[in-house]
Amino acid sequence: DTDKPKFIAMLFRAYIDNKIDLSEFFKYSQIINRSFLPDLMGLSKYILGQTVTIEESSSLLSLGLVEVKTKTQTNNISLGSIGKNNQIEFILNPLGIKLHSLINLKQ
Repeated sequence: DTDKPKFIAMLFRAYIDNKIDLSEFFKYSQIINRSFLPDLMGLSKYILGQTVTIEESSSLLSLGLVEVKTKTQTNNISLGSIGKNNQIEFILNPLGIKLHSLINLKQ
């Protein structure tokens, strides 16, 4: 977790540079603080279009950085509607995309 203070510093720089407001700074800082660092580093997989497993996505989903979608539809689905026959995928949502760009994760 030694990278977390560096990520918070990057967020603070983004706040100073008016790229994010104070509430966004607090929101992203809280997400980083609550995250498991290897999962956070995995945000790049979504940007690169690499396959991401349910196990890799579950913590990012709970942090609000990814969304669950059916592979045949573009509408969001609720977790309660996921059945055995539905194929799902996890995609980075706008919050996750912005956090990825703010902390400059390597792609």
